[in-house]
Amino acid sequence: MTRQSTDQATPEDGQETSLEAGLAAALAHLNQGRAEAAAACAAALARHHPAHPAVLQLIALIAMQRGETAQARHHIAQSLALRPDHLPSLLIAGRAALADRAPAQALPHLLRACALSGNAVEPCYLACVARRQMGSADALAELGQLIQRAPGFAPAWIELADAMRQAGQPEAALAALDRAIALDGNAARTHFQRGKVLYGQKRLAEAASAFGHAAALEPRSREARLNLAIAQQELGELAAAQDSLETLLAAHPDDYDGWIKLGLVRQDRHDLAGAQAALRSALACRPDAAPAAVNLGIVLQADRQPDAALAAYAHAFRVEPGTFGRIAQALCSGPHGRLWADLGALRALLATLGHAQD
Repeated sequence: MTRQSTDQATPEDGQETSLEAGLAAALAHLNQGRAEAAAACAAALARHHPAHPAVLQLIALIAMQRGETAQARHHIAQSLALRPDHLPSLLIAGRAALADRAPAQALPHLLRACALSGNAVEPCYLACVARRQMGSADALAELGQLIQRAPGFAPAWIELADAMRQAGQPEAALAALDRAIALDGNAARTHFQRGKVLYGQKRLAEAASAFGHAAALEPRSREARLNLAIAQQELGELAAAQDSLETLLAAHPDDYDGWIKLGLVRQDRHDLAGAQAALRSALACRPDAAPAAVNLGIVLQADRQPDAALAAYAHAFRVEPGTFGRIAQALCSGPHGRLWADLGALRALLATLGHAQD
């Protein structure tokens, strides 16, 4: 990825010098991964220069690094309104829309960036990505042409690998990723994509190694940690999976998927109290998540808490009536199950308990 820049203006007075210094300090923090320090600098700049395009661009960059794509798109749109043909801003707008799964909105920005840059590699590559996400029949051919023009551009090889993986050609995908790693072995995305291909081939140990490499290169990566934990769990490495999930959740405490997976891993390790705590955290993140409520009921049932288990099942049934079959099966299974001969009565009981929770 190209080094971030706000294309600062030449200072003409004390205020402009202060603006340039503030932008430089924020970008230094951002380029070194210190998003919170960069955000503090940006907030101070915004108080004095709320409508300056470079400040708005900086705020968008910080939002992108935090994964706040909607905020990034909002602020970069404001910046572009003030300087419509600013090339770095067009690229940020395109990247933000792609990250937000809005390729049709990304493409005009990227095509304009292509035109302004004389069809430079990066905007052309991002335009290919947008076309791929839109399902364009010509996108893969355009990507191949770009690789022929710039064979040393690693992101294009990664994109080609993803296309090969989706086309059911894992060996071709791995070959493209090997080329990307040879060009830039320190790109976390490359190792993550390699892990996805290997996991799809059921090569779990190799997949876990690739995901672990990605997580080491990008410690705050949610996707790398979560997929590493999934591979570790399937390998039976439960302690390692728990460590991976707890590391993920320390960085992303509102991650529903991380909490529910941690609950299941702790359950597999016979830590029923820990499993309950994790599943309750999952429900705190998404109160209407029926799978978390059903799994909580199962754990409570195993922990000899039948009333609490019924309450959890009732919550799941209230938010998703389609869970009834699984609930009925769970209630009569295991050493502490209860057999319900009258499923109509069970359904009525769950409905009554669910209404009582409202």
